[in-house]
Amino acid sequence: METREPAQPIAFLQWLRTRVAVRGLRARTPVLERDGTMTFPLVPADDARGVVRVRWSPGPASGDRPTVVHAGVVGAVWSDEAPPAVVREVAASLASLVARDDPVFLRVGPGPDDPVPFTPEGLGDLLRRQVRPGETRWGPFLAVAFEQPDAHRLVFRFEGDGGSPAVVVALVAPPSKARFRRGDLSFVVVEDTRTPDQRRRADHQVERLIGFAVGRALARDPPLVVPETPDAVPAAPGCAESAAPVADGVDPLHARARHEAFIRRWNAEWRWRRFLYPASRCIVNLFRLGPEDALVVHESLECVQNEPPWLPADSAFWHTRRGTRVGEFWQRARVEVTDLREADVVRGRTMDALEAALEATATRPGGRSVVVVSGCLPNVIGDNPVPAMRRLSRTSPCRFYWVGNTNDFQGYTAALIRDRLMEVAPASAARDPLGFAIVGGGSPRENRDLLDLAARAGLHPMGVVLPDVGYDVFARVARARVFAWANQSALRDLSELAFSELPVVLLRPPSPVGVRGTFEWLRQVVAQAAPGMVARVAAMENDESLRSRLQRLRARTGRHRLVFVADREDLGLLLDTRPMYAYSLLDVLVEMGFGLRFAVHGDPEAYRDVVQEFEARGWGGRVDLVPFGSPRELTEALREPGGGAVFSNITADPRVTAAGRTVFSEADVEMGVEGFFRTAERLAGRCEVRPLAGFERWLAGGGA
Repeated sequence: METREPAQPIAFLQWLRTRVAVRGLRARTPVLERDGTMTFPLVPADDARGVVRVRWSPGPASGDRPTVVHAGVVGAVWSDEAPPAVVREVAASLASLVARDDPVFLRVGPGPDDPVPFTPEGLGDLLRRQVRPGETRWGPFLAVAFEQPDAHRLVFRFEGDGGSPAVVVALVAPPSKARFRRGDLSFVVVEDTRTPDQRRRADHQVERLIGFAVGRALARDPPLVVPETPDAVPAAPGCAESAAPVADGVDPLHARARHEAFIRRWNAEWRWRRFLYPASRCIVNLFRLGPEDALVVHESLECVQNEPPWLPADSAFWHTRRGTRVGEFWQRARVEVTDLREADVVRGRTMDALEAALEATATRPGGRSVVVVSGCLPNVIGDNPVPAMRRLSRTSPCRFYWVGNTNDFQGYTAALIRDRLMEVAPASAARDPLGFAIVGGGSPRENRDLLDLAARAGLHPMGVVLPDVGYDVFARVARARVFAWANQSALRDLSELAFSELPVVLLRPPSPVGVRGTFEWLRQVVAQAAPGMVARVAAMENDESLRSRLQRLRARTGRHRLVFVADREDLGLLLDTRPMYAYSLLDVLVEMGFGLRFAVHGDPEAYRDVVQEFEARGWGGRVDLVPFGSPRELTEALREPGGGAVFSNITADPRVTAAGRTVFSEADVEMGVEGFFRTAERLAGRCEVRPLAGFERWLAGGGA
């Protein structure tokens, strides 16, 4: 096993399942996760239905859950589903295996006081225990190279037979730190030529293998060190982030997300010139529950009512999607808000309020589930609803789930989706071969447009799930065989395990935004459901009446330039916005016919490579750059003749209104072909209507 297991990890995992002994249960092949966790699915030995999962984490388990810390096992063995006795048996099996066989594949790296160089000879040597270039295979993929293109990146390349398909995975160190920990590493897929069907298969997901290798190598959380090099670029003075090269494979999205960049950063000297604040990766408080659900919001009422969907979109700080209705949660689900006050926190009564709300919702007639959303305050002080949820689940018919405002908390969100799918349409249920459903919808108008397009292409559209998660919504899509993501802006981190164990196809193509983007999305969906009908999509895209509409639209939009305020890091995100929106916003605006103006911070010569990128995309005559270096110069740049609406994620951004301009953002962009035309007309109107132009002098702080 010393020489074979790193070369054939899937074969090793199949062998490993035979070494996990639990009375009354048998193990299926363990599953590797990107965070370094190994999941053991356990099923009844008598082939009865049901499965529980026990997880082995490289670090400690969080929350109140059956957890075993075994002297012979690094990390923790835990489960949200299995009883403590089962968890203990799995931990004992693993400890015995490690002591007896010492598999290379399961070895961990150095301790917390032993620095690891972020180099192919340092961290790379640890990772080669699991991934050996030229030897290790993951399904059809062979690890062919492990390189370090620069001081802050380590890159793995995997290729199929004949070199195609190929997947390149990069581990990215924070650019402004010379010493950091495992939690600071970014994990980015920088090249991927797999088909959608290949991406959804676990034995084709090389990301699982790399993530597990990193998790084992850094299980004891040693410090990582970037060696000093002559080419190292220091961080900009007084700036929390260094300038990132455009399209270099770094995904700075998390560091730039609204809660991280705007609220949590103390050093914010750059904030006066920042307009781009992407939404968080997973905003589960946008979910809309059904009438058989109860929602327990554990937070102060003041906090709750200062966010959409309770706050009108026009009075929210962040520019949100159109059509956000006030109090959407109140439409269908029963809602209990614990309304935490200062006295509750000081006197330790926050958990009393939470348990009272849980008991009130768990005992209501006709209820099927209770969903707890905890805000920032309860998370900071450590309130944990799990013990109360477990106690109530013994006597209540309801299922209980716990989610956070901006994360798929401990997998409960994925469990909520999977439970509802399994309940309305278990694996044995009949499915329509052409049945199709959207995952991640938009406004009702956008959803109708996309479903109508699918019907015209020959599919049988059944409905939309997410953000609607009511039982009735899942019942409508019960017979769907193909599920395809559409709006991914705030939901992209939801685990695809939600759709596991079901005979369905889950596609995650780029979002259907723009005419070209919408038809490419539709083409991928139809190719999966009915390959023989792909020609219909081409005929729809080449329709003469559609081309005529585009010409008429561009005659209007071509008179305007939309304005972006950007530095190099902003431009890097805007030129590759797949991490943000799952579509390219700039490409869509150019397709509409708009020109683009970039107000750039600093010396324009520093952006020469960006201009070359614009020219390579064929935008040479459609884009201009206006430099600025101070707040006053920024206002003047926004006032430059020929400029129209200005991009900002802040509602009625005062920097924009001071220049007599209006605001737009990705929240104004609609999905689908008809949504494309509505968006273009909306943005053209923003450029043409300047009601504040006559007051520019006063808005900018001047006088008569």
